[in-house]
Amino acid sequence: MEVAVYFSLSRFDFQPDRISELLKLEPTKFWKSGDLYSGTKRKYKFSVWRLKSETSPSEIDFEKHIKNLLFVLEPKKEIVAELCRKYYGEFACSAYFSPQESTPIIHFDKKTLLKCVELNIEIDVDLYIT
Repeated sequence: MEVAVYFSLSRFDFQPDRISELLKLEPTKFWKSGDLYSGTKRKYKFSVWRLKSETSPSEIDFEKHIKNLLFVLEPKKEIVAELCRKYYGEFACSAYFSPQESTPIIHFDKKTLLKCVELNIEIDVDLYIT
């Protein structure tokens, strides 16, 4: 199983460099509206700025990944909350696993959920059977 969790900001028309400047963080991945998908002629219809959890991809508990990202984001909570009001902010959680593997742990305690609410961050969970 492989798990990935990102803090992600997205919207039709923002400059990812400006997000990096405001947060004083370098994204793991970003693109701008109009950029080409890698290796294709298709263009992105919106801009994205993503920061990946530094928790191991083999850790199957989504909350541990989110807590890792909250540790980085909370010292900047006023900026993060404002960005998430202006743009769409979420913790994008995904897991890739075979039918023989157990599913990831999808449980968030009240403290973690409250921090997400305070920062205006939604949680999205996608599961993929490989």
